[in-house]
Amino acid sequence: MKTWNILVLLMALGTAVWSQEIDQTMMDKDLEVAENILATLLKQSSSDQFIYLGRGQEIDAKYLANYGVVCNVSSNHFKTFSYNKAFSYGNNDDHDEAIDWEMEEDESSNSMTEIFKEFLGGYGSLIRQLKRTDRIIVKTGSSDSRGGVVVCAGQKKIKKSDPELSAEITKSEIESYEMGDLTRDELLEEIRINEYLSETEKEPQLEVFSSMLERLYEVDLSDTYYMANEPEYDRMAKFGITYYLKYYSSTVHDDDNYSLPTISRKNVGKVERNKLVEEMYPEFLKGFKRNILDYGHILKTIEPDEMIVFHIKLTSCEGCKMPAIIEVSTKKEVINGYRDGQVDLDKALSMIDVKTIDD
Repeated sequence: MKTWNILVLLMALGTAVWSQEIDQTMMDKDLEVAENILATLLKQSSSDQFIYLGRGQEIDAKYLANYGVVCNVSSNHFKTFSYNKAFSYGNNDDHDEAIDWEMEEDESSNSMTEIFKEFLGGYGSLIRQLKRTDRIIVKTGSSDSRGGVVVCAGQKKIKKSDPELSAEITKSEIESYEMGDLTRDELLEEIRINEYLSETEKEPQLEVFSSMLERLYEVDLSDTYYMANEPEYDRMAKFGITYYLKYYSSTVHDDDNYSLPTISRKNVGKVERNKLVEEMYPEFLKGFKRNILDYGHILKTIEPDEMIVFHIKLTSCEGCKMPAIIEVSTKKEVINGYRDGQVDLDKALSMIDVKTIDD
């Protein structure tokens, strides 16, 4: 009986950990601060070395329930170069000043590593509300499906030649430093650095799962939203995988008449169309989470403590009370537990996190 009571207590504690409430407003504020600090460290590290490329947000930090925080430095925006001035002469003796840019891979990697370690060791504690087991990861790559480390769509596969860099620490290690149990140097030694090329071509089930998602949400199988093409994805070793999905609900014809193929409705006006689309959202989300549990086990190379994340752009619905973009995420261990019968359906569904993302 005593053993049984202990088991019940452990199960209750596990449930409490999974159901920890996060003040999202506070978390968003902390992540905005983290993004600003990391961007500042990058820009100030070496003004003649780091070149800002492109527009838009170069740092993207996001919280994933029961995992931690991932801060992404877009490889489209920061690269390290050295340059030499030279003069090139054309056939007509015209001469123009040219700049010879050369990528210094070793120096770039070392500089980025030091910046990541400085950020995690000096400022990771500013991200509050994390559990002791939660991680803070800083990585290079892409925050969306454009220009990621590896992007796959159907038979098209793009692999970057540049290695991806990541640095990771746990909240408990930061707390140990703040309590005086670790010195500054010891804390920096605890930061785990990974540099690697993705090996997506060795994980064919990632593309199988992508294709399967497309099939599940073709018009003849879906009764809510549908997809028109196979999702893209990127894989990060020791983190997991992120799929990028775009859903539709209808086609528009002349005079704002809509057809909703998944429910066989035609010649629908815009007001009624939006009402139908909005009503579909709860059912879509419920069904999507169920599909994760039913089919996610085929992602066999994803480790139990790695994440499976779905960045979903939903069908447009102007004025509707539904989000434009959501992020659905869970650890692989949730899927494994459900498949093995250790976690029932309702509990497993509650362990899949859904977050609304600003468009």
